[in-house]
Amino acid sequence: ALSIASGKPIGPFMPTDAYPVISINAEDDTTEQRRRLAAILKSGDCEHINGKPDLLNTLPIYSLEADMMALVTMNEDGKIVVTPLYKWLVRQIVDHGARVVFVDPFVEMTDGINENDNAQVHKVMSLLRQIAQSLNVHVCIIHHFNKPGGADKSGSVRGGSSIVNAARMVINVEKLSDPDCKLYGINELDRHNIIKMIIPKSNNTAAGSAHFFDIVPVKLANGEQVAGVKQRFMRHVPVTTELVIEFLERVAAGRLDNSLPFTAAHTGDQVARADCIMATINAATVRRLIELGYLGKIKCKDASRNSFQGLTVLRRPRPDEDWNPDPFVATQMPGDA
Repeated sequence: ALSIASGKPIGPFMPTDAYPVISINAEDDTTEQRRRLAAILKSGDCEHINGKPDLLNTLPIYSLEADMMALVTMNEDGKIVVTPLYKWLVRQIVDHGARVVFVDPFVEMTDGINENDNAQVHKVMSLLRQIAQSLNVHVCIIHHFNKPGGADKSGSVRGGSSIVNAARMVINVEKLSDPDCKLYGINELDRHNIIKMIIPKSNNTAAGSAHFFDIVPVKLANGEQVAGVKQRFMRHVPVTTELVIEFLERVAAGRLDNSLPFTAAHTGDQVARADCIMATINAATVRRLIELGYLGKIKCKDASRNSFQGLTVLRRPRPDEDWNPDPFVATQMPGDA
């Protein structure tokens, strides 16, 4: 919101110009929203735009407050219709000339809607699309992960798939996973103060990019301390022989990320799904392990008889094996093998 309203790059965000922004939040009042914006403005990423003492009050960011959040509801006839708040929000967008609107969270903007029902969710998303198309405004919905969700999967949001299917871009945010910590050499004490942001879906630009942010304490002018964020540039840990061996063991067990199984029913060594490789090791290294004969590709079927490309362990490095792990230095974010 700060980057868009100021028209200035902040961290990885690169706006094309300055545009008015509206934010409506059911979980925080307007005072708390402004405190958080003020904290981010005082972080290192905003030093180039925070030259005015009253900058926050001059930027076109409008934090709206409402007694209720439901934009859509299901009426007595079972039809999904807009509420008075929906019409009020439309008027606010027009009055402020907003080009971007943030609504937080998705679950609070509906009343009587089953978020797991794709037909119902599709109707909700179509009503939001009407705002976007009729007013030429970007509508950004904040939603929660499902329990097994991971930031690298666009379908990790809670509820029906219609939510993601209707979106033109998906930005996922989560704390660091165990494989992330291993790849970047982050200790247990620091991991909870680092946020990972991944764009797993983007209809008009390249997807898959990952960015990291530190959660940092910021002291405001009134003496209050509020959490802010600052972009963090991660350094990869070299992929050593020990890490390769551990990775092969996880492939053999069919477990690659947070001990979650990505396997097909298989006798002997289980088969790890190639499209579920996480941050344990990167895709370039996986391809190299295949070239050297440590890993093999295999076609499998899951319990629903759906085909997928799998990986299976063919052999493991011997303790006395003379091989050079230097080619296995991680130089990019993990991706599909």
